[in-house]
Amino acid sequence: MKRIIKILCFIILSFNALSQESDFIIEENINSPINSIGDIACINKQIYLLNDSSKCIIEIDENGNILKELNFDDENITGISCLKDTLFLLSNKNDTISLIYKVDRNNLEKFDSISFLKPFGTSKFLKRSDDFYFSCLLEGSYSDQIIKIDTKGGISLFRYRMGGFIGICAYDSSVYQLSTVNGKILKYNLYSGESYMPIELTLPINNVYGNGIDCSEGKFYVFNKNNNKIVKLSVLSTNVNNNYLTKNLNILFPNPSHGIVNISKSMNYEKLFIFNSDGKLVLNNADNHNRIILTDRGIYIVVFYLKNQQIITERIIIY
Repeated sequence: MKRIIKILCFIILSFNALSQESDFIIEENINSPINSIGDIACINKQIYLLNDSSKCIIEIDENGNILKELNFDDENITGISCLKDTLFLLSNKNDTISLIYKVDRNNLEKFDSISFLKPFGTSKFLKRSDDFYFSCLLEGSYSDQIIKIDTKGGISLFRYRMGGFIGICAYDSSVYQLSTVNGKILKYNLYSGESYMPIELTLPINNVYGNGIDCSEGKFYVFNKNNNKIVKLSVLSTNVNNNYLTKNLNILFPNPSHGIVNISKSMNYEKLFIFNSDGKLVLNNADNHNRIILTDRGIYIVVFYLKNQQIITERIIIY
């Protein structure tokens, strides 16, 4: 009887944990050489940090090693972004004009700049897509508004979301906002500013502090001031269709299980990955088997890569 009660308690606690599960998997914690980060930019596994104190730019690798350092004679730099071989630095030069410097990533030398008027006030953070720049307003009646700047310096209001920012990034056809309110990432259409569903993606980091978020090659990088780490994240699920599908197809059973979980024969997948609750990969299966065997009890995330390019995720409990 005691064993049954323990099992039931574990299952209840596990389901509570599942309800709070993140939409991301932590792939890596990268040491930051500084603890005052104003913004982050990432490309091809190179990470650029804006030192919020000295306003210099520090280039590091994914081991946290400093590769280069760029010092500007400009104490008004508040944002950094990169695209291909170019870094872009946002400077709130004076009360009426802001500048975006263009810097060669290879030699870290400025080669051009664009200016834009500041009808809505001072902005912070900078992210560049193929066609636009994005930044966040910090003051006045438009505070917390995302602004969109074209490549000639034309400015327009993009999106308003009450609650504050600690970073934005632009990737593919979306703009992502890291919110100060609950440590969630909010997702918008890059061209229209409309919200995607779900609007909010939950981070696996409690009490997010600091500034900065960026996305490169589908991986998100977020600065976590709690431990002075740059957290590299991969997205677990980003749309309602996947969540709906996994909740309505009995693809893994029994769940919870003692350790052997069957996979529905309807699942014609190419690859299968299983992560534990800490985000560690525990199984990488490229064969289309119909059974999973796990020996350690806990909560696991199963990721199926289907032949039609769809990704399906499911959570299972082993007790």
